[in-house]
Amino acid sequence: MMERGGKLLDSFCAYQEDLNPESDRDPDHWDMALYVSGLDFYAFEKGRKSGVTMGLAPVAGVCSNTYACVIAEFGTTNALGKPYPSAGFTSVYILAHEIGHNLGMHHDSSGNSCAKEGYIMSPSRGTNGETQWSTCSADVVADLKWAKCLQDSAKPRNTWTTVDT
Repeated sequence: MMERGGKLLDSFCAYQEDLNPESDRDPDHWDMALYVSGLDFYAFEKGRKSGVTMGLAPVAGVCSNTYACVIAEFGTTNALGKPYPSAGFTSVYILAHEIGHNLGMHHDSSGNSCAKEGYIMSPSRGTNGETQWSTCSADVVADLKWAKCLQDSAKPRNTWTTVDT
């Protein structure tokens, strides 16, 4: 059971659902909401706090008003001040991994033939900065035809406001 992480994901998913216009044709509608936090996400495993959770996302949640949401750690350190693999620039790997889940990807080696280590969708974060998608992840992307919301074209809008001084 995800303690802080799971509750935060549930809360953020509900929050973004309330704010996101339902129609994909609405110019204010988004396909996936991202929440980047300085909180240390954790879970309890066998009665002990475990900090291995660095992000969460519903699998294949993109294009769903309810589950198109991702949360990820950014800049987290342990009690001694040592940065976790989610600190600084390496947080982009955590975010890419969680976006992969929301696009429908599972962990490499979990029910597929891809290697457990060395890719963005590896089940644990390595220290080499896994920057490539496995063939299993590439197959999911190639089959994203079901995600119709990703196939529309955004229309440019001027969102700048000016303030007279």
